[in-house]
Amino acid sequence: MDSFVIWLVESDEVNAEVDRLVASVGGFVPSSDKPYPGAGTDTPDAYDLAGVIAGVKPACGVSPEFVRSPVGQEMVKRARAMGMDVTQGFGILGGGPGQFCIGRPQNVRAIIGAFKTINELDNFIYTSKSSQEAIQVAERILDAHDVVGRNLGYPENALQRFRGHMMNQFKQRMAKRFGGVGV
Repeated sequence: MDSFVIWLVESDEVNAEVDRLVASVGGFVPSSDKPYPGAGTDTPDAYDLAGVIAGVKPACGVSPEFVRSPVGQEMVKRARAMGMDVTQGFGILGGGPGQFCIGRPQNVRAIIGAFKTINELDNFIYTSKSSQEAIQVAERILDAHDVVGRNLGYPENALQRFRGHMMNQFKQRMAKRFGGVGV
């Protein structure tokens, strides 16, 4: 089989897989148990980007490894053709500086802006002079995380659960740092 025929077969297989992924998330509705289409799957990047393409998710974060895969390349091509923004970097969504944020342009801008705020404020927590000052900074960071979550399409109850969990972790760290004073 020559390389052109192999490419056509691979191309058809990739398109069929992308079509299957997009169809599989078409009726997705976020919940506190499953706030994004890829939750609980082996390939969350594929399902989350399929959710963006299907119109059930405003934006998502995906790894550079996924974007380089044949399925990822086809999905990014389709997202761009739909007018979606594809931005790489900023250490967004816990994926490091190579992470991609893909979605509606206004959602991607809001997510990137919120992560800039998070990254700027993060250092202030550990240089604060009191636990009360650190808690105020943490509240601002969590507000920015709320912006991220809303622009990823997460339901409010999932955002509140995340916020409570993160604040509890933060208060435990600050109690150790300040000896339990003011926490």
